[in-house]
Amino acid sequence: MFGPKTLLNPFERYTEGQLLTVGISAGIAGSLLAYVFNGRFDGVVDLHFLHQVAWHEPFTDNLIVLICLLAPLLLLGKYINSKTRIIDITTAILIARIPFLVLPLFNINGYMQRLAEEITRSVGEGAMNGSTTLEFTLGGMEMVGLIVFAGVSILAVVWSITLLYNGFKTASNAKTISHKVLFALAIIAAEMLSKIVILKMITHS
Repeated sequence: MFGPKTLLNPFERYTEGQLLTVGISAGIAGSLLAYVFNGRFDGVVDLHFLHQVAWHEPFTDNLIVLICLLAPLLLLGKYINSKTRIIDITTAILIARIPFLVLPLFNINGYMQRLAEEITRSVGEGAMNGSTTLEFTLGGMEMVGLIVFAGVSILAVVWSITLLYNGFKTASNAKTISHKVLFALAIIAAEMLSKIVILKMITHS
């Protein structure tokens, strides 16, 4: 049964093999969704939509995010508990990525990509005209869609970080406030690193 506790901390209920299988399968499925709906996972907590995405780019994005998260979290885990295993941290990351992997579905028929372009256009025109107000040409349903996407995205971030921390805590036996602070710093470092690496790949492609 999938109760709230299981959804937030499946690491106490399921075996390492089960979680690893689900995490890898979800990563593949999510990367395919991103390819179909033109999404790029260009950061630990980032998703952007483009006109066109090559089939391998979402897979590469997810692999880079995995490595960028794994490096600082494994080092931190070893610092807290020398018995921390790389497989446990990897599994925690794969499971924690799942809430993000369904977000590309919002870009069916280029929906979110068009909204993003309209917002960018309005911001640009406002800046050129020296205006402090933005004039959007979005309809009522489009605004509702944007609000829903923003709400679901925030929920995905919170859920993902909660999953990642619970998985990390299980793997490393993290307990103290200082461990939580170091965990947060590790996530920030991973986000910065992933953005730099992916941005360089995009600019050189």
